[in-house]
Amino acid sequence: MIPANPGLVARFEHETENDLIITYRRVEGWDRHGRAVVVGDDDRLIAADEFPNFVGVAEASPPNLHIGFIPGQGWRLRYEHPETGEAWTEPVVGFAFTADGQGVPLEEMSGVVSPAEGGTYRLLPPDEPKEPNTLRPVR
Repeated sequence: MIPANPGLVARFEHETENDLIITYRRVEGWDRHGRAVVVGDDDRLIAADEFPNFVGVAEASPPNLHIGFIPGQGWRLRYEHPETGEAWTEPVVGFAFTADGQGVPLEEMSGVVSPAEGGTYRLLPPDEPKEPNTLRPVR
């Protein structure tokens, strides 16, 4: 079996009287005949086209699927309000990476970790001195 690239799924369609039901199974690899291999209902590997409602292989999600993470290790984000010029810093809790090597810093807000907000920010390395008066806006 040849391993599959991350983010590929086998697509299955089943029509009912009123709806089209679409389900997906992650493609685990390719068999020696080039067929997509998925985990079957009995937890065994099986060619996806052995299911009667197999349609084809597709990407599971947008190309920015995060496949790797590393901790923030002291990095910070410096934000600046575009209208008032007020600046504040936020700790980077980690970095998320996509299959194509793109990375994005992650920050924590109200107990939820998410990619850094859009807008203007500068990434500050751990060894850069901290600014004495950092302001944090109310969120």
